[in-house]
Amino acid sequence: MAAEEETLESWLNKATDPVNEEETWEFIEGFCQQVNKELEGPQIATRLLGHKIQSPQEREAMHALTVLEMCMNNCGRRFQNEAGKFRFLNDLIKVLSPKYLGTWSSEKVKSKIIEVLYSWTVWLPDEVKVRNAYQMLKKQGIIKQDPKLPDNKTLPPPPPREESSLFDDEEKSKLLARLLKSSHPEDLQAANRLIKNVIKEEQEKTEKVTKRVHAIEEVNNTTRLLNDMLTLYSGHSLPESEHEVMTALYQRCEKLRPTLFRFASDTGENDDALVEILQANDALTLAINSYKKLVVAHERNGHRESTATKGNYRPCPLSLTQTHSLAHLPHSFTHTHLLTHPQAISVPWLRNEEAAGSDTPHVAAVPASMPASCSRGLNALDALGQSLMQESLGPRAQPYDTQWVLCGEPGWRGLCGQPGWLADAVWSAWLAGAVYNAVSLAGSVVPVTVFDQHGFRVLFHFAGSGPLGRPDVLVIVISMLSTSPLPISNIHFQAAVPKVMKVKLQPASGTQLPAFNPVLPPPIISQVMLLANPPKEKVRLRYKLMFTLGELPVTEVGEVADIPATASWGSL
Repeated sequence: MAAEEETLESWLNKATDPVNEEETWEFIEGFCQQVNKELEGPQIATRLLGHKIQSPQEREAMHALTVLEMCMNNCGRRFQNEAGKFRFLNDLIKVLSPKYLGTWSSEKVKSKIIEVLYSWTVWLPDEVKVRNAYQMLKKQGIIKQDPKLPDNKTLPPPPPREESSLFDDEEKSKLLARLLKSSHPEDLQAANRLIKNVIKEEQEKTEKVTKRVHAIEEVNNTTRLLNDMLTLYSGHSLPESEHEVMTALYQRCEKLRPTLFRFASDTGENDDALVEILQANDALTLAINSYKKLVVAHERNGHRESTATKGNYRPCPLSLTQTHSLAHLPHSFTHTHLLTHPQAISVPWLRNEEAAGSDTPHVAAVPASMPASCSRGLNALDALGQSLMQESLGPRAQPYDTQWVLCGEPGWRGLCGQPGWLADAVWSAWLAGAVYNAVSLAGSVVPVTVFDQHGFRVLFHFAGSGPLGRPDVLVIVISMLSTSPLPISNIHFQAAVPKVMKVKLQPASGTQLPAFNPVLPPPIISQVMLLANPPKEKVRLRYKLMFTLGELPVTEVGEVADIPATASWGSL
């Protein structure tokens, strides 16, 4: 009865108890059985094991590595896939790296981890991330040479042959045995043909399974990307290029539906794969319906073609005079004074009624590809964000005068056409008289580390003060740098907030970082992000970071919980 109340953590605590000089196999087997029993067993188990393996007690860490090997052998493909993810591999790498725990970890534990990683590269060749991690450790000199695997090393068992295998057909097995025992050449030829046919059918069956697995994986990836883009979509603020990508993802989802139906019809009712197919189909249907509800409905109602006359405010000439005092990014990555010089941006707004009878303002800066009604609030953020990025990255500029026009409808994501206090009139009042003055990024708040894996770091630097009169707008400078021995390219950072808030990302200063050179200061990519929180609620910002590490594409998602409270934004 006590065993029924055991959890993964309690099993592992008993199996890795440093008091035990030898492995306690009953607890190790109990842990493996619990992993297979729980729905999220592999995810929870790898997290617990990663913590135990990093233990400063050698015996506890060695016991944990033994449990890990047993799980790799007995917990199936789900556990192997989870162990092959960078999240868990990083826990192992930290024990080896002198930058983290390598200095204090015992040689016995480090040798065992190297042996485990090498054995996975040999016996699990499909786990690309494991191989890349192992090669990276060799390039860094942490692993000097490949270890010699012990002769009694247990290999992970191959996936069991399906019960419907043709070799399990009793009649064909008897026929094949009789033909092979015969001394007649004709019977031997018939046996040869039978074997070839069986092998061919097995190969065709395996090919079907492979196609099905790839199709389900493509469905999951496509729907996940489409859902991520839909969370950023408001019907107005998404750039045209991203809107085209979203449309292409939707079209791909539509094309994948018949493929899933075909696989479902070819799969038996008792086949476990049918559950995966149905789950993928549910995700596909949900993503398609969400797209139709959000995007197609907006386009059908004319939201994307609305004119500037539909807004409460008309475009006005904006004289923007600046004297840039530019500061270069500091060499110290933890330096908080990224931008130190203020600038003034005056944004006058006129109501249609107040401006009646006046001359139509000069339209000077609306791109040809942008509708005349594309977000007055968003353009205000664009003006601020672009100037901040220029101030942080560009060369010293001469004073200049530029005429701008801010036009259109209230285009902040999630705030358009909403009932109650988010109605057009209220949101327009929020923007009315907006004056951005003396924007200083010399805040005293310590930068927040958003991401720190694979030698790639992403930090948030918070502005000391926001736009004058706009205490509900926070200016954030995102800084990215690499200490990885591999080059990082195709860097793309996305952010999402609840619909009552708005986040605007300016173009980054770059999309790639070279391999780390200890002789030179690391190059930094900077990106300005503007965060508006009119209702002053607790900020929940989720991010998606995509990049290519060497030749390996990596996608990481997470949530930033350490953003300062909105009440303090004006005086950080």
